[in-house]
Amino acid sequence: MKHLEILERAMSYDKENERLRIENAELKRKVERSDYPFFQSSENRIQRLISENESLKRDLEQSERKMKYLHGPEDCSHQEKVVEPLMARLTIACTKADEYRIDRERLRFQLQASEREKEDLLGNHTKAYRTCYQQQMALEGQLDNLKKEKETLEGQLDDLKKEKETLKGDVSRLREEKEKIERETPLDSSRWQIMIQQAIDHSGDSIELLKGEFQRHTRHWNLFKADEEHVLDVYRERALRAELETLADKCNNQETLDLIKSKMRQRSAICRRIELYLELMG
Repeated sequence: MKHLEILERAMSYDKENERLRIENAELKRKVERSDYPFFQSSENRIQRLISENESLKRDLEQSERKMKYLHGPEDCSHQEKVVEPLMARLTIACTKADEYRIDRERLRFQLQASEREKEDLLGNHTKAYRTCYQQQMALEGQLDNLKKEKETLEGQLDDLKKEKETLKGDVSRLREEKEKIERETPLDSSRWQIMIQQAIDHSGDSIELLKGEFQRHTRHWNLFKADEEHVLDVYRERALRAELETLADKCNNQETLDLIKSKMRQRSAICRRIELYLELMG
């Protein structure tokens, strides 16, 4: 009876090991489909446990064949010798089966954790993708608006360029009309005399500064060159008049005044105007 119980226990362990082998094979397929590297370290241990279970299965089959010949009291001592190593191996098989079961549970927990993590990552990825897609659509809308605004500004720029060209043409035309009017319109004599007096006031005692006053404007310079002698006469007359007024203030005798008059007679028409001025001064 003891041998039959051992045989039954061995067969039950054999069935349990076969079931565990199938479950572990299924776990192995699930682990192989996972992308996490920490499952790869368990693959060698699983293969080793499967090999040990296969070896135990072969040993149990061999012991079963031997048990068929163990019937009779004459062979009891021999049976004890055979059963003891079988019991030792059976104990080892039970221990290995427990380790195998523990590894299976650990792998199952790791697989569940990895699946949850994959679901979380997938959810985060989906959320991030949705956010990026919404941002992309918003940016594309802004880009379309900017393109439309750019086209509008380019159209306005073209209009401004055309308006600028038109204004340039108008300015050129007005400048030509102004020059034409200035050429055709004679300068009034009184205005010209006033201009001469203003130029003399600004130039002081320098003839070069006097000419510079007229060189600022082309038309005035042309008038100055045409009437240069008259302008210079006015300039000299004014200078001499100032000098005579200074001398008259300094001397009161008639002899000095006569000397001044004699010197002025030796000059041109300016002297005659100065002499007239002196006579008027009495």
